[in-house]
Amino acid sequence: MRVAQLIENLDTGGAESVAVSLANAMAARGHESHLIVVHGGGGLRSAVAPAVIFTDLDRPRTSGFPPSLLAYRLGTCRRLAEVLVRHRIEVVQSHLPQANFLALWIACRRLARVYPTVHNNREFDYGQRTRLKLAARRQAYRLLLRCCDGMVAVSEQVGRSLARELRVRGDRIVAIPNGVVLPDEDDVGGREAHRQAWGLDPDAVLILGIGRLVAQKGHSDLVRALALPGADPSWRVVVAGEGGERPALEDLVRTCGLQDRVRLVGHVSDIATLLSAADIVCLPSRYEGLSLALLEALAAAKAVCAARIEGTVDIVTDGREALLADPGDVPALAACLHRLTDDPSLRARLGAAGRELVAQRYTRDRQVAALERLYAGERRQGRRRP
Repeated sequence: MRVAQLIENLDTGGAESVAVSLANAMAARGHESHLIVVHGGGGLRSAVAPAVIFTDLDRPRTSGFPPSLLAYRLGTCRRLAEVLVRHRIEVVQSHLPQANFLALWIACRRLARVYPTVHNNREFDYGQRTRLKLAARRQAYRLLLRCCDGMVAVSEQVGRSLARELRVRGDRIVAIPNGVVLPDEDDVGGREAHRQAWGLDPDAVLILGIGRLVAQKGHSDLVRALALPGADPSWRVVVAGEGGERPALEDLVRTCGLQDRVRLVGHVSDIATLLSAADIVCLPSRYEGLSLALLEALAAAKAVCAARIEGTVDIVTDGREALLADPGDVPALAACLHRLTDDPSLRARLGAAGRELVAQRYTRDRQVAALERLYAGERRQGRRRP
């Protein structure tokens, strides 16, 4: 099968990681796998497997008056059409709103079978969110549901959330949960060696934060939790990610006097080494779809402290695979971290349960196999779009 993942760019983020991993997995399973980006490589370009056919449309975003924006979008569509026709691509799975809007054009032109993907339970919370733009975005997604072969949601909860937002029935939204590669049992270890490679204290309780440095991820709550009176001085924190909130987070770390205990290490391409070095993974996000960082932490058998939000509570149970605190509740987050730092046996129990959960429900193989069935089912039925 000739299948393409379509996304705006490969900047670091959950949806971008999913697009790359799906392209790599499809190639590994014998498909002619394409990855098409609208502009630029981004931080994840190096993660694309050699077997994947990579295409950069080289159409960076433009701004200006409506005529120039229209010319930009038409030019982007024309270049995308050339790629699809030249490679005779059969299936396009798009990721995130900008790529999904291009997918709508592909579907209307009947250039390929199209599956836009919804990664978040706040799909329209980006950029300027005026009433007019919000209405236009909702209408575009209603058209996607009508014109495309199906819409993929990364979890049941994300699918329900989108259906509520659009005020439509959700029967054409197919929930296919994100998946991650389950490390071999031998790869889950390596704590001391990886700490040495990162220059980390071998005796400290290492808390790892993962995610873009944006307000959504709640990294500031982790810093504030460390600054509360009574915090164990043996804690150390590493935050892996990059984004526009870096200056504010650096200021917060300095204000709290935690320069010796908190490191912002930027984008990390090999997150597995940091996971191996960590004792606890803290994910205090304000909202998520189905967090790849959460799944990766669980797969690595790490104790997780996370915010009690939709998308997380649909995966883990408080006290069984993770400890949860209400989003924005810094004292509650600190209390969860205290429990984990004080109790190695609790960390081990949560980690083992989390790994088992991923093995049963959230592996990459399960995700890719479900997508293959979806693609092949549409091809066999030969169903015309309504």
